[in-house]
Amino acid sequence: MVELGVYGRDQMLPDAAIAELRKLQLRAPDAEDAAEAATTFGELFALWLEAHAKTKLATWADDERRYRMHLEEALGGIPFAEIERKDVREVRDVVAESAGPIQSNRVVALFNRVANWAVDEDRAKFNPAARLKKTGEERRRERILTNDELAQLWSVLDTPPQIDREVGGLTDIDLPAAVAVRRALKLLSAKAR
Repeated sequence: MVELGVYGRDQMLPDAAIAELRKLQLRAPDAEDAAEAATTFGELFALWLEAHAKTKLATWADDERRYRMHLEEALGGIPFAEIERKDVREVRDVVAESAGPIQSNRVVALFNRVANWAVDEDRAKFNPAARLKKTGEERRRERILTNDELAQLWSVLDTPPQIDREVGGLTDIDLPAAVAVRRALKLLSAKAR
């Protein structure tokens, strides 16, 4: 936003204001606008990784790997302001075809996290992939142990924990906790039956 002056005080009458506005519209973008336009998605990702992900997310290494595998070549070198929804959709579809729908969902989620961070940090005006549909439906997996697997688990849990002072591992202080954890696991597995 640009202030042109106070009406009447600086003799900025409507005609003068319109003339000044036309001059401003013809002016080249300022350095801040040029810097924002030149920021690529790859540069934004690097900033997001260092400023946000590494300090707040336990999964930052997975996000970096996912970026390198699926986003870097396709979108990394493009100025963020030039990325369109169709570009992200194309990446989503390629990943769905090559790595599966769940990985595709994760890639879109990563793009959205970086883009939303950029918007929140005033490094971008909007997220072009906001509300982009996922390709696969994710379901929670549930697995129930068979009776043979439960018997095997109980056998292992019944074996007393060993303390090996030369190799390391459990100490005399750790032993009661290890026994308590084994009992809790037996209780949970018995309840699951």
